[in-house]
Order: sequence, then C-alpha cells, then structure tokens
Amino acid sequence: MKKLASFLTLTLIAIWVSGCDQTTGNACDGWESIRPTKNDIATISAKLKRQILSHDKHGAKTCGWKP
Repeated sequence: MKKLASFLTLTLIAIWVSGCDQTTGNACDGWESIRPTKNDIATISAKLKRQILSHDKHGAKTCGWKP
C-alpha cells in the first residue's frame, strides 16, 4: 500500500509539473482583429458593431493590432 501511495504521489507531481512547460507566447496569440465586410456591416445589429469595435480597439491597445 505504501508503494502505491508513493507511486500515485510521484505521478500526480509529474502531471502537475508537466503543465508548466510552456514558456513562449503571450495573451495575444491566437486572437486577431475582426474585419467585417461591407455586407456584414449593413446587416448586423448596432450592438454587434459596438462589440466588434470594442474588441478591435482592445486588440490595438493590448496587442498592437493595426487598424
């Protein structure tokens, strides 16, 4: 029983440590600005337009996206 407890403890520690191996990248990886077409702009709601604009402004400020 003691061997099993030791084995499980070591296994859990190995799993916990392996989750910390990513050291590259930043919060902006995987995200990009939203570029609706003219047709999209003509058909989407004003609320969605504001949300898209807010998303893109945040990305420009935080991630350096170009307008």
